[in-house]
Amino acid sequence: MKNYLLLLFIILLVVSCKTVSFGGDSFTDLSSQPFPGMIGAYSENLTSSNFKEAGVPHLEEKIRLTVKKGNFTRSSLRKFNKKVLSKDQKLEIIDSLDLRPQYHKFEISDKIGLIDALNSPANTSLRNYLGTNDKNVILTSTNIYFPDEIAQAIDNFSEIYLVNNRKSSYSLELLKKDKSREIIEFSDGVSFEYGFSAFCWAENNRRQPLIAAFRERNSSCPGNTVKDPKKLKKDDVFDKM
Repeated sequence: MKNYLLLLFIILLVVSCKTVSFGGDSFTDLSSQPFPGMIGAYSENLTSSNFKEAGVPHLEEKIRLTVKKGNFTRSSLRKFNKKVLSKDQKLEIIDSLDLRPQYHKFEISDKIGLIDALNSPANTSLRNYLGTNDKNVILTSTNIYFPDEIAQAIDNFSEIYLVNNRKSSYSLELLKKDKSREIIEFSDGVSFEYGFSAFCWAENNRRQPLIAAFRERNSSCPGNTVKDPKKLKKDDVFDKM
């Protein structure tokens, strides 16, 4: 019976999250090159944005991604060219020939799988850390430019996943149309734009705080979920009065 109630609780939380936008913000000029799934603190000022890594969730199962191909604009090209180390790596737009280099946008689509992973026992320490500060975020999308050979391999995929094949690090796993698989490292490309999501919390049937949903930064949480898990404990006090 307890297992049934817990399953029902999770289903209700997932349903309530369907209207919440996910990874909708894009930020620029990060000094590092984080990858999807990385957790940390984001800050910004008038001239730059910074992301300080705090941890990488352990993934028992791979997480499905969506990928879209886009053309560089002058704005995104400036952001990319700030990241490359040598002049030879810089890209340009040739207006006379209408030639624009292209990049790939990767976004976590399996929200339910990622929430399950964050709530797993393997990530208890990381989840406890997230509960200490409602300003923490998780990187949920990024734009990456890959060299032509890798970009072509990505274009020929049928499914793409985020895999935790090394400690504290992720890779991209491509399932191609011929059913073969290929691993691509994020370090093989250059990332230059990022989308982050914040967390919403609720209690399970044991009155323990769990991550229940994702939300855009500075937005509200759906239903009975809250931004700060410490507020759940406050509600407990009032319930007992």
